[in-house]
Amino acid sequence: MANSDTQYPVSRLDVSIATGGIANLVEQTLKRSFVHFGKPDSQMFMYAFEQINALQNVEKEDILMVGDTLETDILGSV
Repeated sequence: MANSDTQYPVSRLDVSIATGGIANLVEQTLKRSFVHFGKPDSQMFMYAFEQINALQNVEKEDILMVGDTLETDILGSV
């Protein structure tokens, strides 16, 4: 599974179900687990950092993560 978000904002007042929400439902129903790879897992952020550094030398402290969800977009980059 690539994204563990259970929901995402579609407007100021509304949210929609995301792949993480569907995965949770399937995992609970089948009593099985998905392999999670994506936000907020650190592998994705480390890969992005390596790709940036292949082009230019950048310190982690000089990178800003922007997102719409604290738990997945921002926390994984810390």
